[in-house]
Amino acid sequence: MHGLRWVAVTRLLAQVLTWANTFFVIRLIAPEDFGLAALAGVFANFLSMLNELGFGVTLVKWQTRDEDTLRHVFGALLVVGTVFTLVLILLAPILGVLVHEPKIVPLIRFISIQFLTMSFAVIPQARLSMDMRFKQLGVVDISASLVGAATMLILAIGGAGAWSLVVGTVGVTISRAVVLNLFCYSIRAPRFSFEKLRHLAAFSGLVLLERTLWYWYMQIDSLVVGRSLGAAELGIYAVGRQVTNIPLERAMGIINSVALPAFSLVQADLDRVRKGYLRVLRLGAGYAFPVFWGLAVVAEQLVRLVLGTKWLASVVVIQLLCASMPLRMLNSFTGAAVTAIGRQDVNIKSLLLAIAVIPGCVLVGSHWGVVGVAAAWAIGFPIVYLFNAWLIGGALRLTVLEMFAATWPPAVAAAAMSLSTLGLSMVLQGSASPAVQLSMEVPLGILVYTLTLAALSRSAAEEMWDLVRNLSSRSI
Repeated sequence: MHGLRWVAVTRLLAQVLTWANTFFVIRLIAPEDFGLAALAGVFANFLSMLNELGFGVTLVKWQTRDEDTLRHVFGALLVVGTVFTLVLILLAPILGVLVHEPKIVPLIRFISIQFLTMSFAVIPQARLSMDMRFKQLGVVDISASLVGAATMLILAIGGAGAWSLVVGTVGVTISRAVVLNLFCYSIRAPRFSFEKLRHLAAFSGLVLLERTLWYWYMQIDSLVVGRSLGAAELGIYAVGRQVTNIPLERAMGIINSVALPAFSLVQADLDRVRKGYLRVLRLGAGYAFPVFWGLAVVAEQLVRLVLGTKWLASVVVIQLLCASMPLRMLNSFTGAAVTAIGRQDVNIKSLLLAIAVIPGCVLVGSHWGVVGVAAAWAIGFPIVYLFNAWLIGGALRLTVLEMFAATWPPAVAAAAMSLSTLGLSMVLQGSASPAVQLSMEVPLGILVYTLTLAALSRSAAEEMWDLVRNLSSRSI
């Protein structure tokens, strides 16, 4: 909980800055520019995910600290970072042809700079996590966010378009590596021998397989929209997805940065892992259902106020994606718990089903444009979640009823909140500015949700209140 306080506070500050800057930049650039940056990022982000070879998770899982192993890990990271940089530079024209968009070629080549830089961040990140030094990790997040936000904003004001987003992303990567090594200097004489890494390779391989499957099933919608509908439509869809993903990614960044080290420390005690998972599930549901369903209700006013009328086409995308987003967040909690107990197969099996279900839904939905693609998630993901709940139930010896009991009170309370807020929105429609509507709808939603949750489950309401109180405690 002490570590969670530091991560929550520092990441909240970092993300408030990032959100404000991102929304301002979106107002400055055209949908096509945003789509180009998103399309270029699809390929670069995949390689950046593989760039650490799964060692970030593996070092924490096995609490690896010996110098000889770390030298060989560092050597492997440098080799892979160099290879990925050269490969992306050479393949950029082919990727441009693949998605029918030659404008992304120079963007992809520039992004490749980050791969070598990321090689210097993996070991210090893992060492700080193992030592539970969340204060320093929080400072890293704030520092990188400041550099990225400043770079992006200056370039966007100067009319750089898609380049402002790409250069800002690279700036975050470089500054993160620098600050991590200031806190935990981890640059050492590299060595490379597969034999020395064999004991880590099996687990790292499973991590890489899981991440590869996860990434492409999460990015299939962007590829389909970009290739079939063009950069401008991808820009609309990507903005809607980014607005929807902000509460998910930020919350998961806070929780998972603490959850994996914590679960790893008690990995031999399945009962403690199971109880911890149920608590995370309850707290996650208490956050996810009201935040995402509430966002769906106020999406139009929010887009008008923050992004501008040129992005109104993204409102329906936001609303449809928010329908299943609470389940997507709860599903993501599986990772840390099963990774800690060595059951990576649970994540892989769940992802295999997701890859079978979601892309098919997306391909069918693309016939109805970005709205159909967004609807594909709302239709297909509940199937994936139910299957994953069954898998993790077997791994942690939980019943589906236990998991349902942890999530239904927040879901019902969020539904009541959404209906009341929607009613007020319909009454105010056209008679008040977006800012005035939001200032009335948000407090009403919070009040209705809090009262309904307390009426349905006093213990759930008290647990949420305890979390808020602990995170805001001055005893950091």
